[in-house]
Amino acid sequence: MVKHIKLRVCDSTQDELKAHPEDRVLVTTETQSKGKGRGDHQWEHAKGSLAFSFSCAPHPQLSWQSLEIAVVLQEFIAQRFQVQLQLKWPNDLYHNQSKCGGILLHHHDGKMHIGIGLNLLAHSTWSGVLSDPSLWSESMAHDVPREFVDYYLARSPLPRENIASAWVAHCAHLKKAVILSEGREETAGIFDGLGLHGEAVIDGKSYYNGSLRIKDL
Repeated sequence: MVKHIKLRVCDSTQDELKAHPEDRVLVTTETQSKGKGRGDHQWEHAKGSLAFSFSCAPHPQLSWQSLEIAVVLQEFIAQRFQVQLQLKWPNDLYHNQSKCGGILLHHHDGKMHIGIGLNLLAHSTWSGVLSDPSLWSESMAHDVPREFVDYYLARSPLPRENIASAWVAHCAHLKKAVILSEGREETAGIFDGLGLHGEAVIDGKSYYNGSLRIKDL
């Protein structure tokens, strides 16, 4: 069973989740004012955005968990909304060549805390899953995350080989020119795929950290 905490407003679903030590907890909100992104970035929340966090058991091969979540979320969106998303290493979701969502993971007290931001409606320079704004309703801020978490927990853990093949099949930048930034260092090259631990392989070399961008986007 998943304990579902529904909020109208909160600073961050990640912070709210920390107050609940149970094994499987989902926090959803209609409005999030201080959503957390990767590093010191924030997740911008607008109308039609999903913002939720949930706790679950760590994947047996921990470095593959963010990729597993991305793969299962892509599959869920394809079934739920008949929309194909693309995946960008290590944790971004793309639609129509523009970012529409991201995944954030923290290892906390023996559990994984997973935060997801996903735009169902397009806004600013970010794309959205839904082409018709009239399809959005406020109840989706709670209902869609719960559907996804149930869907994910019924499938996890996936074998590493299954994650890798599904992720590569939906990669937005496979065999494309990319730039990987880590601090002040930048590496440019062709993205070859994933390594044994889910790392990025660029021009045959493995990279475990950094922010990747696609050169032609």
